[in-house]
Amino acid sequence: MRSSLVITSILVIALAIGCATIFDGAKDVISFSSEPASAKITVETLGGMPVFSGATPTTFEMQRKNKYVVTFKLEGYQEQKAYINQT
Repeated sequence: MRSSLVITSILVIALAIGCATIFDGAKDVISFSSEPASAKITVETLGGMPVFSGATPTTFEMQRKNKYVVTFKLEGYQEQKAYINQT
């Protein structure tokens, strides 16, 4: 009996977490910064479609369902890429 209560509790918690995206919406705001500041950033979908460009520090409102590649560039520094994969 106790194990079924634990399993039921886990299922209820899992369902509640799964529904959280309905209440939180389909977008998130991400902040970008660099040291030193003023690095150029570009945000593209994994398919290569550009969706945002700017300079640090900045923010970007992203769709939760998409996956992104963020590229940081600053003269005199090596280019850096970051991957954002939200579900």
